[in-house]
Amino acid sequence: MEEVAGLKVKDCADGCLRVTDAKTPAGLRTIPAHSALALLIARRTAGKGPNDFLFDDLEEQKPGSKRDRSAPVSQAFTRERRRLGVDERVSDAQRQSNVDFHSWRRWFIRQAVAGLEKGGSGYTPWTLANVVDHKAEDGSIDGMTLPLGMTMGCYPGAAPIEAMRACIEAVKLPSGCTVEEEGRAAGSQEPKRRPVLRRKPLAQGDSSRRGKD
Repeated sequence: MEEVAGLKVKDCADGCLRVTDAKTPAGLRTIPAHSALALLIARRTAGKGPNDFLFDDLEEQKPGSKRDRSAPVSQAFTRERRRLGVDERVSDAQRQSNVDFHSWRRWFIRQAVAGLEKGGSGYTPWTLANVVDHKAEDGSIDGMTLPLGMTMGCYPGAAPIEAMRACIEAVKLPSGCTVEEEGRAAGSQEPKRRPVLRRKPLAQGDSSRRGKD
């Protein structure tokens, strides 16, 4: 979350996202932006300076605060999850739900692995490790141990941008979901923009998706 919240306009050029502040050295990377995000990024960078935040509507934390810039996103996700009744716990004694913001990351990895399992081409498990900043040497992806740890983890370097793009584009939102933005640009009287996932309206007589989340 903090990597996304910290993106600036200059980090979102040329169809790529550049992570310049991460928890580990492997996290400092450049990856392609998914094509589904192109319009959202274009709207959020329009009229801004290179050092302006992509998500400028996140409230700045007070100096010395232990809260990250992404804290409001985490809180909003938890409120929405609870409102929708989405939860998963091993027992009633478990304090925190297994469903959290990190679930988006796990879902992305599972979908990218599924792409390989279905014969997808243009990327490898090591490419996926580079995209999500997992250690390729002696690492694993979705429970799958990466072979040739030293050979592939140390020597070849990062995957080429074309392979990363193939990996990212192999992941699609569930049928009926679109990426949209609500509100108008900052400075208007309307609420600021915020990205949302929205399902397309059901066609008349189409009941195949009713009741599905």
